[in-house]
Amino acid sequence: MSRRFGRSPRRARIRLPSPLQALFDSRNANVAIEFAISAPIFLTVLFAIFEFGQLLWTASALQFAVEEASRCVTVRPAICADAASVQTYAVNTAAGLNFSSSVFSFAVAACGNRVTASFPYVFATPALFPYSITLTAQSCFPQ
Repeated sequence: MSRRFGRSPRRARIRLPSPLQALFDSRNANVAIEFAISAPIFLTVLFAIFEFGQLLWTASALQFAVEEASRCVTVRPAICADAASVQTYAVNTAAGLNFSSSVFSFAVAACGNRVTASFPYVFATPALFPYSITLTAQSCFPQ
């Protein structure tokens, strides 16, 4: 009973009835099955990255528009003379987004000229994210 070096012992093979054995030994559909399992997970993560990236971009653009509008009231009183012109300025300042002027509000407060915004953000893929988030932004620029 001598064993040669470099050879591994034989493994026992599972014996199934021939149709099942053929299916068990087949390697043709492995890639399709692995893709069917991993593709939905990958696509869900990919869409989630896009959605939350767009959410953060919208929140950043809303905050920028509010800051610029509150600054405009103090620095450029000829352009931003009343609440309607402040709202219009904020809408025009928002980077490529179509906010309505009702999203923004203007008031003179103790801290200075305060512009606030409240925007209901709805995700582009409602099948993945079936809810909306209210984005808020506020800025107060001293007089």
